This record gives sequence, structure tokens and C-alpha cells, in this order.
Amino acid sequence: MSELFSAFGYPARLIGRLPLLPRYLWAGSSLSANNDYVLQRYGATYKLRPWLLLDTHELEVIERLLNQGSDIDIVAFRTAHLLTASNLTVVGGLLASASSAILTLPSLDNVHYAARGLFILSLMLSLLSVYFTILQQRVLNNQDAHALRLWLWDSTIYTLPTDPERVLRRSSLSSNILLQSPFELLSISIALFLGALGFYLGLAYASRVRLSKGSDSNIAVLIAFVVATFFALAVFGQSLGQKDREMAKCRQIERDGLQGSRDPSADFEHPATEFAYPMKDRERA
Repeated sequence: MSELFSAFGYPARLIGRLPLLPRYLWAGSSLSANNDYVLQRYGATYKLRPWLLLDTHELEVIERLLNQGSDIDIVAFRTAHLLTASNLTVVGGLLASASSAILTLPSLDNVHYAARGLFILSLMLSLLSVYFTILQQRVLNNQDAHALRLWLWDSTIYTLPTDPERVLRRSSLSSNILLQSPFELLSISIALFLGALGFYLGLAYASRVRLSKGSDSNIAVLIAFVVATFFALAVFGQSLGQKDREMAKCRQIERDGLQGSRDPSADFEHPATEFAYPMKDRERA
């Protein structure tokens, strides 16, 4: 059932990734999923189900955490998600306020109703993002390390052909959807807001709806919006894509040339990860 909903939501999730399209174009194959893991989890038919590829990286990380991570790592995982959730509520609230303010513009009645509809969709999704984030925080705050490990597991166990004696737990697609839904909704909301604003300005220019003083004010505002938005998205997206390519090369170098090298963290008495989160979280673990 989770895969079915993932398939239905696939087009919307692609829309949410449109603002970062330069990243995916620049990164190319460096963002491709781990084929061995995808093949082991979904079988040879995964190529016919592209919606599964959007979650494979997170599922692989969770699965590695379930099978190799300590309770401290589980608590750190929860802490990181709670911090991200706090930021999502702020951004979602700001976006909802911006959409509400634009819906009160009198000139919005003079353009096609699709512009108002897109702003309403953006407002609704941003509010749902905040709501789902609050629900997510309640769920994660009420889990200790053991309960959270069970929550991230889908009750399936399996073994690898290379190590048949080792029993592994499979990460839960439902849990990952619950963890990623607020961010996905917020991404879709931002994409719709930018599209609605550009659509509104374009319709105002085409319909000659006067938004401000000056004979060429509409086209000037439209050009400024398009240029500034595309420039900002292109710069940030290209930087993310370049970093993805660098990370892929770094991992390849580690696999090829640094295997067996000594870990410099072994020189320290306490691993650095112990200081990544508060003492009370380590005690709870």
C-alpha cells in the first residue's frame, strides 16, 4: 500500500524538485541510486517503477542504521530530524503567510482563476507541511532508542548470499514516507508558489492588468522576477550538483585507493560522534 501511494505521489514529488533542476542536470549519474541495494530490495523490476528511486537513498541509510548503528546513532538520527522539523515549521509558516497576503490582492481577480488556484494550493500544502511536522515531532519525541529502532523497521528480515548467517532488518518505506512527507509537501508548495507568482505576473502583462504605475511596469517586473529567480536557483542548484559530483569522486577514491588506511579518529580517546548531541540524549540511549 505504501508503494501505491508513493506511485500516486510521484508526479507531485517531481514538481517539488523543479526548483533544483540545475542540481540534477549538473550532478548527472552521481545522484543515481545504489543499484546493488535497489536490486536486492525490489528485484529486477525496479526499473519499471521509477517512483521507488526517490526513496532508495534514505531507505539504505535507515537500513544501515538499523543493522550497524548503535543506540547513540539512533538517538542522533532522531535529534537531527527534530532539528530539521523545527526549521520546516518556520519556513512553512512564512510561506503560508506570503500566500495568504497575495490572495488578498485586488488585481488577482482580473487575471485567470488558475493563478488564484495555484496560490491556494501552495497555501494548503504549506499548512499541511507544518501540521505533519508537528505530528512527526510528537511521534519521535515519544520514542526511546529501542522503540525508534522498531519504528524504523518493517518487520522483514533477510540474509545476504555473501553472508547467509547474518540476519538483517529491512527499513520501513512507511516510516520513511512519514519522515520525508513534511519536506516533500513544503518543496511542492514552494514550487507552486514560484510558478503561481510567475503565472500571475505573466497573465497581468498579457491581459494588460495594471499592477503599478508606468507603461512598461508589468513587463519590467516580470523580467526582474524571472531573471532573479532563475539566477538564484541556477547558482544554488549548480553548487549542489557540483558538490554531489565531488562527493561521488571522493567515495570512489576511498574505495579504490584508501582501503585499509588508518582512521585518524583512532588517535582520540573519545570518538567525535559522542559530542555531536547532548549528554541527556546519550543517557537516554
